[in-house]
Amino acid sequence: MRRRSRGSRSRLDPMEAARKDAWRYLRVRERTRAEMRSYLRRRGHGESIVRDLTEELVAAGLLDDRRFAVIYLMDRMRLKPVGSRRARAELRAKGVSEEIIAEALRSLSLRGTIRSLPERRFRAGGTGGLSRADCGLPPPFSGAVGLTGRPSGVCFRI
Repeated sequence: MRRRSRGSRSRLDPMEAARKDAWRYLRVRERTRAEMRSYLRRRGHGESIVRDLTEELVAAGLLDDRRFAVIYLMDRMRLKPVGSRRARAELRAKGVSEEIIAEALRSLSLRGTIRSLPERRFRAGGTGGLSRADCGLPPPFSGAVGLTGRPSGVCFRI
């Protein structure tokens, strides 16, 4: 498949060219407003076009920092769990406001994610159906839970 030359892009209306770039950028995953603004600026679009297009995408529901934060945290906790402090820092780096981060962390049930991990790990360990307590083992992740920003007692409640 042949790629169009950059010259064909210059024939488009500047707003239409920016819109095409935005669609291409949104095709991969959810984005924050800050990520979209930064991307459009890197692509060489003017500040007024970037501002207008970002607002247009927000009004259409295609850019939503709240939705991004919740989806990001759910994926992060499922794939590679981290504590709330680190998750907060990662979302801040992506341009999400503190208010939205706090709201997303409250809405996400981290405890359910933490509870499911040890169960899967222990079942895979091949203990013949015995539980950790039967084997006299400490709760899973007892040392690592403290490093993730959660209270140390959370592993005993699991």
